[in-house]
Amino acid sequence: MAHRPIHKSKVEDVVGLTPMQEGMLYHYLRNPGDDQFFEQFSYTLKSKLDLSAWMQAWNWIIRQNAMLRTVFRWEKIQNPVQIVLRERLISASVHDLTFVGEDEKETALQGIKQSDLAERFDLAEGPLFRTAVIKLEEEKYVMMVSHHHIIFDGWSNGIILGEFIQAYEAFRSSVVPEAAAKPDFKDYIDWLREKDKHGPEQYWRSYLQGYEFRPTLRKDNVLHIEPSSKACASLTLPKSLVHELEAVSQEIGVTVSSIYTSAWGVLLQLYSKRSDVLFGTTVSGRSGDLREVERIVGMLMNTIPVRIRAQSETTLKDIILDTQQAVYKRQEYETTPLVDIQSYSKRKSTEELFDTLLVIENYPLDFSIHGELQLTSFDGYSATNYSLLLAINPFEETTIHFIYDQQNYEADTIELLQARYVGLLKLITANSECPVQHIEALTEAEKKFHEVWNIDFNYEL
Repeated sequence: MAHRPIHKSKVEDVVGLTPMQEGMLYHYLRNPGDDQFFEQFSYTLKSKLDLSAWMQAWNWIIRQNAMLRTVFRWEKIQNPVQIVLRERLISASVHDLTFVGEDEKETALQGIKQSDLAERFDLAEGPLFRTAVIKLEEEKYVMMVSHHHIIFDGWSNGIILGEFIQAYEAFRSSVVPEAAAKPDFKDYIDWLREKDKHGPEQYWRSYLQGYEFRPTLRKDNVLHIEPSSKACASLTLPKSLVHELEAVSQEIGVTVSSIYTSAWGVLLQLYSKRSDVLFGTTVSGRSGDLREVERIVGMLMNTIPVRIRAQSETTLKDIILDTQQAVYKRQEYETTPLVDIQSYSKRKSTEELFDTLLVIENYPLDFSIHGELQLTSFDGYSATNYSLLLAINPFEETTIHFIYDQQNYEADTIELLQARYVGLLKLITANSECPVQHIEALTEAEKKFHEVWNIDFNYEL
């Protein structure tokens, strides 16, 4: 279907796309009915909600953030563009579950979420952002916010939520909110285009030199599942384990993120029986010298490869320290488009650099914002084009989500992968000096079998 024309009087600006956005548009056009890059976040609110102030606040947020008024066009033009509309009202819905029995309330809530997920975004027409509020009790609500990932990243989500809470409090008090001064996403696009290309090429060629590209996880090839059918297996890390990981990070001078990253790399080494593995990770794209880049709302996030290598006596601690050093060295080159990195590796554009993606959420989501509106918990859903995504959300609780393609992986396979990943985190807290090649068993069941029967476990899928 041809794009419907937009009168120029309704257009505020026309902007090009970042390479990340171009990649998302490419996947959207290949599979327009798929849920790739669908983002859905839910926040539990403890207070009596003023629905009028809630609607006013979201409309204010849309006026303040151009990306929430954006649509995309690509037909009959050389390069796709994003068109910022002058006006757009919030797409919102309200649901009341107070009349539903307690035993059925969670089922009804999940039904609303699933119905929202089934409603795909139209990139050409929009809107690409919507919200809903679900009333559970007189002073307990769930606020659901959904958007297509092409318009903004997780970091921006934290900015938008903070601005919404402040706007809500202002409208609830019959006060006009104060507009936040911040750069436009267009400024970031201009800055990105002016960046030097030679330095990143040298860095990434050196980083990937000598790597032998092979799958790190063998797929199950489940034949009875529809293509692109995603599932999510989640767990919450015990707070005691999180505290122990934080203690280890302080002791050896690294971030907890470097521990999570290293653990995933080591697990892939065990599964693939290789000492040199590659997987993807996301970075905020905000480590550059652009003024107030941390306040921009848009798709600044980037996906880059992470390489984890081990030698005969390399310990878990060695790998964690190497990972931390690699983060420092790559910061200047984190905005390099993945398509360029792929070309530097001499891989064909149709061949993936890696088959798993690790996402460690680090955006500024502040649960301590004071006011009538109290956020007490958070959960989210993300869909990507990778067959296996490991998403770690270190907020009030640290949750780990394994989002996987059911055509490629059995549920039992993912369950064991989860258990072994947590087991590896526990091993790091217990003995970070353990050489990688000496790791024998990671789950409690495997440890018992190894102790009693001296069984060595095969980590291949």
